[in-house]
Amino acid sequence: MSNRLTSPKAWRASGHMASLRGHDIFYVDSADDDLAGLDGGRDDRPVVLVIHGFPTAGWDFHRVWPLLVPHMRLIIPDMLGFGFSAKPCPHRYGIFEQADLLEA
Repeated sequence: MSNRLTSPKAWRASGHMASLRGHDIFYVDSADDDLAGLDGGRDDRPVVLVIHGFPTAGWDFHRVWPLLVPHMRLIIPDMLGFGFSAKPCPHRYGIFEQADLLEA
């Protein structure tokens, strides 16, 4: 199994930014063939959205990544204000906004 994502720098380089409701939200998606170790064939794994706690970031899951990706597609975002996602300031952060961003 790949140890490619064992540093925050490698995690960031493997991720993407999505503009959701005017904010840049960072995420890593195991559907990227080079991250999942897939051969480019059909991906029929169930999709799991992995949400980090507070105050942390998606990179917290880097150790379980290689154990889970053979069985499921992982999408791991950094919540607004955390990790590599946008950190607007001043901003009134709230759980309902975070949920709305994940739903978008």
